[in-house]
Amino acid sequence: MGGKHGKPLAKKTLTSLTEATSFDAGTVKRLYIAFHVISSTVKDDGVIDAEEFQTAIGFRSATFCRRIFQLFDGDGDMFINFEEFVRAMHVLKLPTSSGREKSIEEKLKFSFQVYDEDKDNKISKEELANAFSDVMETRDIAVTKGQMSAIINATFKQAKTANADYITYEEYSSLIKCNPNSLQNFIQAYSVDIDAALQNAAAMHRAEKKKRKK
Repeated sequence: MGGKHGKPLAKKTLTSLTEATSFDAGTVKRLYIAFHVISSTVKDDGVIDAEEFQTAIGFRSATFCRRIFQLFDGDGDMFINFEEFVRAMHVLKLPTSSGREKSIEEKLKFSFQVYDEDKDNKISKEELANAFSDVMETRDIAVTKGQMSAIINATFKQAKTANADYITYEEYSSLIKCNPNSLQNFIQAYSVDIDAALQNAAAMHRAEKKKRKK
């Protein structure tokens, strides 16, 4: 796990993160261990880079993952620190029955930012095509330019956009929420099994401790 994880989690940080997310103190502490496992995958420097982040969340598309990474990298230093990591896991966690509606709304707002590359608060056809291509890549689905064009046009028609050139957040949100299949695919695309990730990190932690003792 490397030498960077020896510093205990500050109580102030623990309190701040439990208040800002839906995670309890125990989960934040386990995420702290997982963070230091992940942050030492490529280089043991106490932060997570884009490559380590992609490995951690399991997205196949480097482009799609990089967009997500950049949004979670709040200070724009090209690394994710522990607090940014916890907030990322909060958005990407699988929705629970009790907090499903709130979790989906958070994912919708976040995913809209992923698609909205130029940050003008609307998604153009080109931006949507780029995003769809990345999502298709994560699922190993090959799509021709003609097929993609048809998908984009059909999406705009289904969204009943007021403008032929872009989709607003309200139209985007309504489109996904009103279609059960789209909603389910959306949740799968923007969710990470936190428990599985923590179990994997714990297993890596135990293996490294055993290795160091030899």
